[in-house]
Amino acid sequence: RRHESVTAAYEKVAANYEFMISNGWLTPEQRDESLARIQGSVDIEILKDADYVIEAATENMLTKKELFRQLDEMCRPEVILATNTSSLSITEIASDKKRFLPILLQADEEERMIDRYLNRGRLFVLNGGDAVCVVTDEGGGVLEIKNLAVAPQFRRCGYGSAMIEFVGNFFAEAFSLLQVGTGESRATLSFYEKNGFVFFRRIRNFFLDEYTFPIWEEGKRLADMIVLRKPISRQYSLQAFSAIETKYLPNQFPFDTMTARKS
Repeated sequence: RRHESVTAAYEKVAANYEFMISNGWLTPEQRDESLARIQGSVDIEILKDADYVIEAATENMLTKKELFRQLDEMCRPEVILATNTSSLSITEIASDKKRFLPILLQADEEERMIDRYLNRGRLFVLNGGDAVCVVTDEGGGVLEIKNLAVAPQFRRCGYGSAMIEFVGNFFAEAFSLLQVGTGESRATLSFYEKNGFVFFRRIRNFFLDEYTFPIWEEGKRLADMIVLRKPISRQYSLQAFSAIETKYLPNQFPFDTMTARKS
């Protein structure tokens, strides 16, 4: 017997499908097939074997953070945790961008480097400063993420992935590729892989040559920059993108886990 909250949710979905059928957007057969695939439970343990989890909890940030904490402990490391919240407000900032310097420094530790791209780039801010993203036009249809930072108290809440999805959709008509350059850090590279990026090239000694002090991640000093890309244009084919990768040898990428998804 279903828990009453599960039954109520199931009935709400069914009612939505009935509305879609009445407007000709869905057939009864499609409704039945979809409803047959829905499972409900009040036991969070049912999610431990999931590959992708989207939360849609009540619009309370503390509730959402606690839910993500539980999911983080329960789910496998490779599982994607996402949010379907309606309370995530992303705004473009056109002036006084340096007021977000404290959080920008979370992702790029040298202010001098941030100054290189902040004014020419477009700055997007989530919920007034819980997360930030700076993107620049690199020419040739390439949009580059120069800075993607999430405030410490909101990490592992899906905010970084939400920002990537936002800029990808926002600029899909104007650009073909979304690019990011990052250090040779397993955690960071894994994050971008989960968000659809694949290896493009390596810039040797970038962090040694461009920064005035050592940059450390995961207990080691960064040297090379790893450049990753993903297609964002609705007209840009995955087959064409895969062809780019063939110019580079597989052993140029630091970790075997970072491979292109062909599906």
